[in-house]
Amino acid sequence: MAESGNALMCEALAASGFGVGVITDLPRFGGHPLLIDTGARTTLRLSLHACWSPHHYAAGALATVVDRLAGFAATYVHDTAWRTGPGSPGGPS
Repeated sequence: MAESGNALMCEALAASGFGVGVITDLPRFGGHPLLIDTGARTTLRLSLHACWSPHHYAAGALATVVDRLAGFAATYVHDTAWRTGPGSPGGPS
């Protein structure tokens, strides 16, 4: 077993056959996202939050960045890696 604080190294180790890499980065080296089932009818999830003062001088630009990140996640994060609704791998049947 190996442990790494670097997602790229973790993926490289997993791709080389040294185990399974659990990361929050997009997959590389032929990897693919999987739903992690905790066995307790719950799903391991990573929630991302953004907040700032509405009076911040760049509030509009910050909102644009968050919207673009949400669009990126919707486009590039495999839906079965996070979807937990009915009929999904981690959701109720």
